[in-house]
Amino acid sequence: MGGLGELEYMVQLVTKEALPTYGSALALEGIGREFHYMTYCLDEHVLEPFDNVEYDGVRYTALPVTHAPGTFGYLVETPKTKLFYASDTGPLPPETVEAVRGVDVLVLDATFWKRNWNPNDHHSVQETIEEGFALDAGTVYLTHLAMHYDEPVTLAELEAYVEQYDGRVKVALDGMRFAI
Repeated sequence: MGGLGELEYMVQLVTKEALPTYGSALALEGIGREFHYMTYCLDEHVLEPFDNVEYDGVRYTALPVTHAPGTFGYLVETPKTKLFYASDTGPLPPETVEAVRGVDVLVLDATFWKRNWNPNDHHSVQETIEEGFALDAGTVYLTHLAMHYDEPVTLAELEAYVEQYDGRVKVALDGMRFAI
């Protein structure tokens, strides 16, 4: 939710229409507390686990993840591609694992480098790779990289580390787009 506040300007200056906003009741409540000044420009819709929404032939399914209560990852499906995006999560719950097994693209939390200080809510880089391979994901993108490291690692070092996976593991970058 961190960057949501920036979208107020888009609504006011560009679209002039409330932004469709989907999430669990708890997540929307959190948005209301943190971004109370902009709820007028959000068209809120409550999702329950496994609910889905379709836009322009793309189906989005809310799947539970292990983070704060009410947090979802989203399975994004087109006729050609299945992508699962869960940028802030620990190990996936069994019901989510079954729903995302074999996805073409997995974009998953990789908050920690080596030692994971918070294994219930986050992954380390190594844990993300292991879980992605166990899910038989086509390409695994490491996201939510943070500075929570016992030893520093640079982007160049991280990219060199993932080279051992022959292109199957990549470091996600700000502004990255996926063709689905």
